[in-house]
Amino acid sequence: MKNILLTSLILCFCALSLNAENDKEKKEKKEKKEKVSWFKKTADASFKQRRLLFGLELSPTLSNLKGKDQVINDGRRFNFSYGVNVQYNIDSKYSVITGARLISRGGKYRNFDEITYQADTGFPQVMPTKTLAKLKLRSIQIPVLARITAKAAEGKNIRIYGQTGLGFNINMRSRATFKNKYDDYDFKIKNLDVSSEFKGFTASWIIGAGAIHAWNEKFDAYTGLSFSRDFGNIAKKDVIKSIKSKALTLELGIIF
Repeated sequence: MKNILLTSLILCFCALSLNAENDKEKKEKKEKKEKVSWFKKTADASFKQRRLLFGLELSPTLSNLKGKDQVINDGRRFNFSYGVNVQYNIDSKYSVITGARLISRGGKYRNFDEITYQADTGFPQVMPTKTLAKLKLRSIQIPVLARITAKAAEGKNIRIYGQTGLGFNINMRSRATFKNKYDDYDFKIKNLDVSSEFKGFTASWIIGAGAIHAWNEKFDAYTGLSFSRDFGNIAKKDVIKSIKSKALTLELGIIF
């Protein structure tokens, strides 16, 4: 009788333990499923719910200058650009992006032609040829971009995107440092304002790709890499026949 009772108690204990393990496994599966669903909701569905998004961006930029004839590229320039973005989601895949960015471009080049500048005396002076110039252009850029964003993989909260479009640049300030050794005379001008020698409005082609990381249903972070190139000459033809700016930009930002 005692053996039967003991056996019954052992069987009951085993049954309870097995049932508890089954409940634990079901709970873990449910939590995992809810986690996956939250990721997909954050990465995909939230884009459908939030049609209009805003963003802040800080972008390290490496730029240089490309010229023809007398202008030869002689180095790159590292700058920071920053701005605000407005993103309109047509659906969870297609978006249109615009905004305003304060961008800095430039580089080093050698100019094998004469440059006329206004001296402190008030009379125009002619700079000797073969001059090394360091140029910095600061502009406000209004981008108009089309973006395609892939769906998030199951269990992931990261989406990959690609984008292309145009950037419309309003020249704010252009400064240059010129160096030249002419015979025994070292010629140097620092931070000369050359804004009047560059076009006030230019356009650029922009292409890039990156990844969006969904923090929660309100905030996303993104990292991307983009390349931009100016259309046409950014300088006035009577100053420099042909010079264009190219830039490689690391885009770091948040969307809310």
